[in-house]
Amino acid sequence: MARAKKRVAPSAVVAEDFYELKFLSTPQLSPEGDRVAYAVRTSTPDHKGYQSALWVCEVSSGRARQFTSGLKQDRDPRWSPDGTRLLFVSNRSGTPQLWLIPLDGGEAEQRTYLPQGATQPCWSPDGTRVLFVSRANNKERAQQDRKGIDNAALSLEEQAKRAKKLKQQEQERTDPRLIERTIYRAGTDYFDDRCQHLYTLDLEGGTVARLSGGQRDHLNPCWSHDGKAIYCGAKRAGEDDSLTHDLLRYPAKKGKPKRIVQAQSWSLVPKPSPNGKQLAYLDRPEHHAPAQNAQLIVINADGTGKRRLGATLDNDVFQFEWRHDGQGLLLSSANRGALELYYVSLKGNRLQTYFSDQAHMVRGFSLAKRSDRVAALVSTPEGPGDVVVFEQRCRVKRRLTRANALFLQKKAVQPVEEMHYKSPDGTNIQGWLIKPPHFRKDHKYPLALEIHGGPHVMWSPAETTMWHEWQLLASAGYVVFFCNPRGSDGYGFSFKDAIHGDWGSGPTQDLLAGVDVLLERGLIDPKRLCVTGGSYGGYMTAWLVGHAKRFAAAVSQRGVYDLLSFYGTTDVPRLIEGEFDTRPWEDPLRLWQASPLAHVERIHTPLLILHSERDFRVPIATAEGLYMALKKLGRKVKFVRFPDEGHELSRSGRPQRVVGRLNHILAWFDTHAGKRATRKTKRNKNT
Repeated sequence: MARAKKRVAPSAVVAEDFYELKFLSTPQLSPEGDRVAYAVRTSTPDHKGYQSALWVCEVSSGRARQFTSGLKQDRDPRWSPDGTRLLFVSNRSGTPQLWLIPLDGGEAEQRTYLPQGATQPCWSPDGTRVLFVSRANNKERAQQDRKGIDNAALSLEEQAKRAKKLKQQEQERTDPRLIERTIYRAGTDYFDDRCQHLYTLDLEGGTVARLSGGQRDHLNPCWSHDGKAIYCGAKRAGEDDSLTHDLLRYPAKKGKPKRIVQAQSWSLVPKPSPNGKQLAYLDRPEHHAPAQNAQLIVINADGTGKRRLGATLDNDVFQFEWRHDGQGLLLSSANRGALELYYVSLKGNRLQTYFSDQAHMVRGFSLAKRSDRVAALVSTPEGPGDVVVFEQRCRVKRRLTRANALFLQKKAVQPVEEMHYKSPDGTNIQGWLIKPPHFRKDHKYPLALEIHGGPHVMWSPAETTMWHEWQLLASAGYVVFFCNPRGSDGYGFSFKDAIHGDWGSGPTQDLLAGVDVLLERGLIDPKRLCVTGGSYGGYMTAWLVGHAKRFAAAVSQRGVYDLLSFYGTTDVPRLIEGEFDTRPWEDPLRLWQASPLAHVERIHTPLLILHSERDFRVPIATAEGLYMALKKLGRKVKFVRFPDEGHELSRSGRPQRVVGRLNHILAWFDTHAGKRATRKTKRNKNT
């Protein structure tokens, strides 16, 4: 008789598990809706970067196969109109270029060879051309006009040599760097004098033509239904700090653009209806713009007949797509800790819930061209996102992938519990907690309070970017608590706008009220409370420990600590103007009093400051100011600087630095409130 295999108990989640996780993105349904293409991102073997491969899954059988090698970064798959080929963006040659691979097998073929790369691909309706975006300055465009655009095939070695030469030339050209624009850096890079322009690739001949001109960025281009025109969003020349975009229509063959309409948007994404008679896009009111909800607008193709769809929806609209019959649109929107799908019809402007689950987030979706089938990337509290297919107006739902199934089987993943409570002023707050493994009711645990950024974003129990961190802290013995204090998305405009002019006091009430609920339930030890957050969450971490002496340890990440200097160094100065109705030289006292640094003398909690040296969203200067002040005051503080990383360190930084960041947080909490602190207390009692 065969001996039964001994079942191995699930192990605790550790920081290094990040290397094993797979993250899916950009699900794309084939035109017939019978296959889904998507990208799977993983850590490279040396943990210094990422690699991603394209996968294709058959909807009927659920069989998935890896479609590209994934040794570099293959992303953004796009089906040809006849469903026989996949176009995608890859950095195999060193710069992002367009590659093409047939569905029936064979090697991928590089189709663009532009020095500045090619992104945002879009097939023409007849499948003969591809629209894309590349960057060029005045001199380069003039040369293209004189000599044409060189798209001759080059070997990978030749492209590497060219890239090295261009990099050297660029370093020489920007030494010193002349700055003339208002916003001159973002992410981890400085802007140059190039703008994003529209290009088309003729697939048969391989020729490339440029459609746009001038010093303005062109964004999110798409073809008209008949292939005779191209729509795009464009930032107005000289207004790189403005939310105002033009919706432009270009002739498919070179010609002057026509402005259809203007809109207020962070990034204008025009989408024509299947019959070409209407256009949809997102707009937002200018009043208190950072807190405003993006609204779905539909106009006639000539710019007339503007109307808002789904006016009863009092939350942000994120993605939207036309149904194949053109009778309405599917959209995703935040709602009380979830990202849900809705359908809004043109006739009657009726908003219907398509998919709703308070523990799920629809992070991207695609519609079939000839049916009502929908493929979506859906995340849950149990793990990072997978591809799900919806049919028959969501009456049928099937999960196609389980990308992290093997990993999740061997890990002790803790369930998430929802909780609702009232702030002292009566404001209703939604929160969640995760208990440690083998939780005992007779034991009080240290707390890890997590605060989201934004300030106008929303956390969910299915938040992919935080899933690993929350499970790590729970596995390490902490009760993890997170919530959506006032200012968060998903609860209506009034709730988002409640922190206008005051980022600190209202959220402080909401966060501490949640901590009090956990204390009343006897779950946590009042002497071992920890808090952390990033960006606005870093602001609130520093603000909390400057206004409450309840925390044993705090980790402030990429935070804003001085609103005065932040205004002049960030790539989003409009955030301060929109949130506080002033600029530093107009009312410096107001901004100073709203800054955590102004209250630094009241900070006695041991504070660890984490910041990236190339963070151009929240530059490191304010972190340096907070660190220096605390050192001068003789407080317990440490400062960890991550070289070459930016604001997205926790989400897309080098894997080894993502793991390093997590270990820094856990070590700081353990030293001052966790296992190490407990052992230290016992030793002191025995002395």
